[in-house]
Formats: sequence, C-alpha cells, structure tokens
Amino acid sequence: KNLEDITNEYLGELSAGRFQLSFKIVGEKLNVVITDNGIDIDISALSSGEKARVSTAVLLSIRRLMQALSSTKVNLLILDETIDSLDSDGKEKLIEVLLGEVGLNTFLISHGYTHPLLEKITVIKENNISRIE
Repeated sequence: KNLEDITNEYLGELSAGRFQLSFKIVGEKLNVVITDNGIDIDISALSSGEKARVSTAVLLSIRRLMQALSSTKVNLLILDETIDSLDSDGKEKLIEVLLGEVGLNTFLISHGYTHPLLEKITVIKENNISRIE
C-alpha cells in the first residue's frame, strides 16, 4: 500500500492529477491497474510519454520506500531517453520533480534535449570511439 501511495504522489505531480496506479490481486497474480481520469485502462493503452510518467513515478517511489525501510541510500537514477518521449509540459514537470529530490543524482540521457537548470555532458562518437566533451 505504501508503494502505491508514494507512486500516486509522484504520478499526480507528473500527470497533473490525471493518472493513478493501483495494485490488485487477481487469483495468485498481482496486476497493475492504471486509472485515467477515474476510468480503469489497460497499461498498453498509454502513449510512450504516459508510460514514461508512470515508470518514472514507480522508480522514484521504489527509491523512497527503500530508503525508508533500510539503511540503503539510493542516490543515482539513470533515465535513458525517457525525457524524449515527453511533451514540453511533461519535460518541465519531470525536471521540477527531479530537482526536488534530495540526495538524488540523475543522469538524463537524451539526443538533443537540454534544460537551463541542468548541467550537460556531451558524448561524441568518432571512428567507433566515444569521448566526453
């Protein structure tokens, strides 16, 4: 229940309150149910940007829950091209949420997206050799 509550806190921020997530046990199987403006939908009906919001909310909530339950401090998050599937409002909201996370170092891997509040590392590949610029 805690994971569900924390996920919905993040998901509410990332989706402007549109989506909620719940876990339901059907027989011996745990199902993830997504609610879109009060209507249960199949997760496969989500766009890539909507899936990115849900996935990021789950990742952040797992991190917070792990830190609350143990002495483990998860301070690194790598989002590989997650931001590329978001619209401009989604990108801004994601940056806002990530900047609000205390003690989290996040790497947003993107082909072309930059944000004035984020430091940028450029990787150049020439002759099958990558280098940081």
